[in-house]
Amino acid sequence: MSVTDDLRRIARELLESGRVGRVIGYEEGRRGQVRPLVARTVEEAGRLLFDERCAHNLSLYLLDFKPQGGEEVPAVAVVLKPCDARALNVLVLENQVKREKVYAIGVACPGIQGKRACATCTDRIPPTFDIFLGTPSEAPAAPDDLARLLSLSPEERRRFWAEQFRRCIRCYACRQVCPMC
Repeated sequence: MSVTDDLRRIARELLESGRVGRVIGYEEGRRGQVRPLVARTVEEAGRLLFDERCAHNLSLYLLDFKPQGGEEVPAVAVVLKPCDARALNVLVLENQVKREKVYAIGVACPGIQGKRACATCTDRIPPTFDIFLGTPSEAPAAPDDLARLLSLSPEERRRFWAEQFRRCIRCYACRQVCPMC
């Protein structure tokens, strides 16, 4: 069975049992691109998929399902790559999301197509999940510049980052793409 088949089966079970009211995942979009999907029914769960094109950080969509006032909101399942699961952990720590209201479907990350950060990422298994799908591939070796940066003393590293930040023009593009911001 593929990760997509397992994901669809788990999503159907969660929705049928009433354990969750929605499953946030990915579906095939136009022209072969993948887009986020909020599956509310078993039929919609049949459109879920996961592969190396699934780039969106779905943990951020959990903010759309926060309770307003005193209303009770059903639990939400969400598909999480390792970087998405780290974002979920921060959202929980900052009281933005209640962990007991999230069913985390962790997936083995194959590295996302076209994402520069994935070329240096060595994480293939999410740090947080309720169920894990897939088989982790071998992580790439750390690139030379990362190994060089990690070998610097704390003072040398501070000088390196000070030089990087000196070039900042405060466009806030980093904030727009950061899953924590």
